[in-house]
Amino acid sequence: MQYDWIGYLAGFFYIICYIPQIYTLHHGKTDKLNIYMIFLQMLGAIGMTIYAILNNLMPIIILNSTGALLLIVISYYTFKNS
Repeated sequence: MQYDWIGYLAGFFYIICYIPQIYTLHHGKTDKLNIYMIFLQMLGAIGMTIYAILNNLMPIIILNSTGALLLIVISYYTFKNS
């Protein structure tokens, strides 16, 4: 399809988003949530939503737009409580 590259790019962000959190956990900071992980997950969710809209994939639109909204809420509370 014409917009498959958006899906691949979003999938890439979903895959690499865990690396910052693993790095944080590896260095003994188990009580911290890495903001880079949240940011990369948000990029992945937004990218997948755009991809799904362009390809009219309603289940992916619903799931990833909801995921992006929840990540915004997590980001809000993370920054508020910092």
